[in-house]
Amino acid sequence: MIMIRTHLPIHRLHILVRLGLALVLPALSACESAFDVSLSADPPDTAQRVTLPLDGLTLRRTDGQVIALDFDDPIAVDLLQFDLDRPYGLIVNRSVDEGDYNGLQLRLDGEGAELQALDGGVFPIETTTTSGFAPLAFRIEDDRNIALELALDLRLSLARLNDDRYRLRPVLRAIRAGEGAILQGEISPLLLAGPDCGLGAAVYLFEGPDVEPDERDGVAAEPYATAPVQIQQAPAFYRIGVLPAGTYTVALTCDGEFEDGADLADPTLDFVGTPVDVELRAGQVGTLNLSP
Repeated sequence: MIMIRTHLPIHRLHILVRLGLALVLPALSACESAFDVSLSADPPDTAQRVTLPLDGLTLRRTDGQVIALDFDDPIAVDLLQFDLDRPYGLIVNRSVDEGDYNGLQLRLDGEGAELQALDGGVFPIETTTTSGFAPLAFRIEDDRNIALELALDLRLSLARLNDDRYRLRPVLRAIRAGEGAILQGEISPLLLAGPDCGLGAAVYLFEGPDVEPDERDGVAAEPYATAPVQIQQAPAFYRIGVLPAGTYTVALTCDGEFEDGADLADPTLDFVGTPVDVELRAGQVGTLNLSP
């Protein structure tokens, strides 16, 4: 038997015991579950800044109930500063009731949203608080942390109403952190050779194989996600993330700047080349180069 002797007075031992308990108690409380949500944006072609006052997040339970995770005050965020590599921490270390959930909705304040165009003009954005939920099934359990990723496709969400204002109806997609796929690739110069293929060059993804590509207009196939083609780089390339595993149809357009948030008066988008199918796996980066 090993005996440990101490020459500390009894009252000092009591102090040390209390300090030890004080250190243990925070560690025990740290075992509570934490809920985190990050937000990135798929940028439009025609803006250099899109500032939205974020008010929080709404979670939808499978029984139809909703839980609002509100901020004390709206937080104005330029979403073009936050991409796949630098997402915005929308919800950080929140405690949420355990249960089964199947959707998330971005909460926006009705005042202060604005878009700054490439030419410097600043335009107000009308926002709606009745946008749909991004579907995602997840469970929150005690003592288990969960992190989710959201992406806001601004090309599909924004519509220009007239010369001095825009409307935003959020088009969101969501995945559990670590389970999303990324699709990236290069674009052949031959596909971008047309005189009108510049600012609006964009890649569109549609859920499922062999989809006939179409703009977001409320009819036929609706795009699931979009991304601008980085034409200032050589070779030109694209990158889209926060994608569930599955099969997608990939198409290229030179008219992406005309996408106008389900506005039926929007000009028809023409797609370039032949659409290509791709299968994406959870947590992996897929490469698909587009050529004639």
